[in-house]
Amino acid sequence: MEDILGNIYGWFESLYGSEMGDYLWGIDCNNAYSNATLFNNIGLVALGLSALAAVVYYFIINSARLVSWWQWLIVLLINGAVNMVIGISWLSADLESGKIPACFVYNEDGSPKIDSGNCFGFGLANLIVSAMFFFVISVIVKRFSSNCRNTPFVSLFPKK
Repeated sequence: MEDILGNIYGWFESLYGSEMGDYLWGIDCNNAYSNATLFNNIGLVALGLSALAAVVYYFIINSARLVSWWQWLIVLLINGAVNMVIGISWLSADLESGKIPACFVYNEDGSPKIDSGNCFGFGLANLIVSAMFFFVISVIVKRFSSNCRNTPFVSLFPKK
């Protein structure tokens, strides 16, 4: 699963940089995979929160008054914003606490390779990935909703 999640996040590596990507893959300063792969942890949190958001929208809220695409979009954006904050804060905490090895953080002349901009970029990547998760989960679970089964679009596979 971690390779799948890592590859999905890898599509957006240009947002957060290759050094941050190496850290998230668990690579150490000797180019060995000796640390934990953080893509798995962060990706599973994003997947879980996206599933929770879909369940809340389609089964708990499930209101006939909230069946327009823009209300579904608001739930998607809230889910994305929460996951963005989680991604930024997770990596900012690792950066500030020194968990990210110095070989990834600084160049040989002492200039930074990784800074708060990389953390923000990963937060954006986490927002995009969680939006993708929410969309896919919505397509799967919406057909079981009594009021919201046609949100955000009419299902191609109607409930029988």
